[in-house]
Amino acid sequence: MSKSSKQKASGAHQAQQKPMQHYLYADMDFINSFLAQSGKGLHLTSRQTNSNTNGKKEDRSSSLIEAKGNAFKKGKPTLELGAFGSKLGVGGDEKSDGEVAVTLEGFERGEESLVYAEQAIEVALHDYAINVFIESIREQLSDRAAKSDYFITSDVPWDLLDYSDTLSNKLDAYTELIESGLLSGSDDEMYHTIQTIGPQAKAMLKVMNSTFPTPYAIRRNNRQGNLEEQWMRYTMKSLISDFGMKPTFNVLGIKTSTSKLQVNVGTLKQPKKLLNNLSQYLDQNFLPFITESTNGDQIFKPIVIFRTLE
Repeated sequence: MSKSSKQKASGAHQAQQKPMQHYLYADMDFINSFLAQSGKGLHLTSRQTNSNTNGKKEDRSSSLIEAKGNAFKKGKPTLELGAFGSKLGVGGDEKSDGEVAVTLEGFERGEESLVYAEQAIEVALHDYAINVFIESIREQLSDRAAKSDYFITSDVPWDLLDYSDTLSNKLDAYTELIESGLLSGSDDEMYHTIQTIGPQAKAMLKVMNSTFPTPYAIRRNNRQGNLEEQWMRYTMKSLISDFGMKPTFNVLGIKTSTSKLQVNVGTLKQPKKLLNNLSQYLDQNFLPFITESTNGDQIFKPIVIFRTLE
């Protein structure tokens, strides 16, 4: 075997040994912006070729995306990604030397023959961009002796927080089930508990939904990050069902703030400062009684949440 062949075989073996990253949350707007500004996101060229052969109501289609530079760009009708000096192949050939080509073939019936291919391309290129981003941040953190706005926690437990209407809907569903008479006589204690605690829980959820920017968050000690639903690959209900209320995740985030300015009740007596300070006054005095929040919370912006599958 030639030296070149041995190097290729060695590289392929190492790639096979690399563990899979299971991405659960990824803020693609931020990731794309980072890749572009860091010199890894300049999209130069792209092309798509399609071929259809009709026979017995079957269509065979292929999509080819070719790009240069390190880029992730969403467009119509395909998605484009370049990986300078890297290679990426999904169901087709690979190219390197500063170019990436992705070829997928879909073999389906009817007019929607490209739907599968486009969805597969989207997943593949999203994941590739996320991986480039994570590795870039790891390099930054290892090279910098000074403080960084970024942080990465590896394999530590996080609390999943759900302030959505899920709990309210569940309380209503159980109340309706008990009142239907189906469980008559066997769940009087549960019915009393729901009737007592239900209104309190709903009132708390109403406060949280009027306070936090999103109904979903993750928390560890005094560090809390709010999750935007559009970047969640799993619903919160699925995350809790699959991993429990305190799962172990890898989290890459940005520190955004520390403790907030404390508002004195005397400030609220000044008409010009009332509206700007009342919300903060309510939060600092009441949230610590009904949530894990404290006035010393460190709020951060989650960018990627993932698990490493061995």
